[in-house]
Amino acid sequence: MKARPKKIRTFTVGFDGDQVIDERPYARLVAEKFGTEHYDLSITSQDFWIFCLPTFRTLEEPVCEPPAVALYYVSKLARKHVKALLSGEGGDEAFGGYPTYPNMMRLAQIGQAAGPFARMAGAGVALAGRISADAARERYGEALGQPLSSQYSARTAGPTTFFNRNARRFLTPAFLRDTESVSAARYIASLTETCQMSRCLTRCSMWIQRRGCRTIS
Repeated sequence: MKARPKKIRTFTVGFDGDQVIDERPYARLVAEKFGTEHYDLSITSQDFWIFCLPTFRTLEEPVCEPPAVALYYVSKLARKHVKALLSGEGGDEAFGGYPTYPNMMRLAQIGQAAGPFARMAGAGVALAGRISADAARERYGEALGQPLSSQYSARTAGPTTFFNRNARRFLTPAFLRDTESVSAARYIASLTETCQMSRCLTRCSMWIQRRGCRTIS
């Protein structure tokens, strides 16, 4: 970065209000550290709702992530300065940044201790979660006793999330036939064998805890 004749431009969007985590201060620290030409903006809850419909019209497929609206705003900001961007999305998945990942590690340890009773216990916890409308309890119950690699896909795209559990209700038979040979879970499982996923996640979670970083559950 120091060898570049021009400063790298960086862009961040944040949310106003006390109920959400504003990551702009962290982005500014990184920008100062590396000497980037930094731009940021903040959107309100009213901005969020106003731009929901226009944003959805630009998407090519259904997206369950509210940050898609923020991505719209930050792209609009960046468009005033640059023509192309490198996104920071995916960092939490790559480095175990979400609490989901260390939680799944602990769940895998509980499953190993429970042995053949892990799935039975998980089914009971999941049922209790559905009865009490506790989404987290249902999700972790369904994951108990399952391989760690099968739960790693993403924070909102794992096998226990609503859409993936009910995919056959929403996807056409033709689509299912065309994609049955493609499995993210199988690909991730092969990676776990070569990179020792549990060890990597342990190091990432320890690094996050030592620095007191705030993460989104």
